[in-house]
Amino acid sequence: MMTTTQRTVQTTIQKSNAAGLGRILSAGTLWAWAGMSALLTFGGVVGCDSEPNGGLGPGAGDMPDAGAPDGAPAATHGCSDIFAAGVFPTFDITVSDADWAMMLEEHGARAGGGAADPAEETWRPAVFRYGTEEFPNASIRLKGSAWAWDKSKMHFVVAFHRAQPDDRFRGLRQIELDATPYDPSFLRNRLALSYLRDLGLPASCANSARININGVYYGLFTSIEAVDEQFVSRNFPDATGGDLWMHGWKPANLATARLDRRDQLFATVDVDGLDALADLDQAIAEWAAEAVIPQGDGYWGLGASYYLYDHPSRGFLFIPYNLAASFDWQPSNADPVMWTGSWAVGPTAQYLAVMADPGWRAKYVAAVEAATAAYDVMELRRRVDEWSAQISAAVVDDPRKPFSMDAHLQTVKRLRGFLMTRAAFLNSWAACMASGGKDGDNDGYPFCRDCDDGNQAAHPGATESCETPMIDDNCNGRRNEGCVEPPPLTISPLVQW
Repeated sequence: MMTTTQRTVQTTIQKSNAAGLGRILSAGTLWAWAGMSALLTFGGVVGCDSEPNGGLGPGAGDMPDAGAPDGAPAATHGCSDIFAAGVFPTFDITVSDADWAMMLEEHGARAGGGAADPAEETWRPAVFRYGTEEFPNASIRLKGSAWAWDKSKMHFVVAFHRAQPDDRFRGLRQIELDATPYDPSFLRNRLALSYLRDLGLPASCANSARININGVYYGLFTSIEAVDEQFVSRNFPDATGGDLWMHGWKPANLATARLDRRDQLFATVDVDGLDALADLDQAIAEWAAEAVIPQGDGYWGLGASYYLYDHPSRGFLFIPYNLAASFDWQPSNADPVMWTGSWAVGPTAQYLAVMADPGWRAKYVAAVEAATAAYDVMELRRRVDEWSAQISAAVVDDPRKPFSMDAHLQTVKRLRGFLMTRAAFLNSWAACMASGGKDGDNDGYPFCRDCDDGNQAAHPGATESCETPMIDDNCNGRRNEGCVEPPPLTISPLVQW
């Protein structure tokens, strides 16, 4: 029987839907950006202290499994059945006492940036069980950046192929188990990935899972399909021979990855050159989808968390990754073209080059329009309601969640409300781009063409003020351009390994 606390998660679905914009905007309606910097910026850093025995106390190891291994609902988009939305699995992981102690020690030393992330991940043997299925030759390692960890809960990657390269669990080489402390809803990553898959973009499959370690309930996680060779095979079955790059710079699948092509992409800042190296139509579709969500730690606006796949015939493709900073983690009025993180110098030089070209900029705005039309508020809210009810008891019982149950409930409520607010802004933004809109600071530029509609001194063509903290006065995508030498990399505190 559900408790009163658990019932409060199940709110009534209010029927509301974001209407499609139904407009194709011409290049002539868009402002001309000038002075685009050729400086390349992309994310490049990685982002729990526990009791001596890991805090694996009694009383949580016998939780019932809501998703039976046999006869489970079918997954969609070619996903493994383990990721079906109606399946809520419990994974039992057994690790030796010595290896568990070493994982706790590594986590405790690194959590909160107490020690540098190692150059190579340390894998340890494990036994993985799901219902009556047992995988005795699994491997486990810590996942994520130490800067993004808290001291209460480790994140994991479980691999099934390391002992025998052809071994798979439910068709998977690896599963990532993520419980980002800045997402008390436990839903942002899962919800964003479902929306991206609905758009037909290559995006990981995901749902929620309870994790038992050595027979005891460790906590609730988002279970995510790893972006690896198996992911490539699912999304590009006839083109599996390309290189995969994590965050655009770390080889993720081939030991002989072609650094020359990757370096050429990052050195190219003209659209013709980019179009020759990458599938720019796919790129702008992926960037636009991130913008609509909005994704606060992806390629759009930052160049932080993402994968590149060097498709054998199409060139580089963009794959979304690490979406826990999505939706309500960002302001609902985040501009689809000009937003960037407060810690970043600005978007990448490649993004700015595309936005500076009238033809490609028009294609990008049309892609934002298409992604907005698919931003179905009623359906996204239905998923929030269904999935929050699904995980409610597991959240209550999670002994390591670094926030209160009330914080979880309030975040779910805020996420649900954000969806409507974001859809309304996107519709008003598109109408503004087509025919003008509110000019909040009376500087002569409506909000959709102004990088800061609350600052009269910031608008296209303004002079950079060189103020601290850095701002983008002239709306060209660069903060304090020409004032100080910007750092060579945009550093995101949220980038996940």
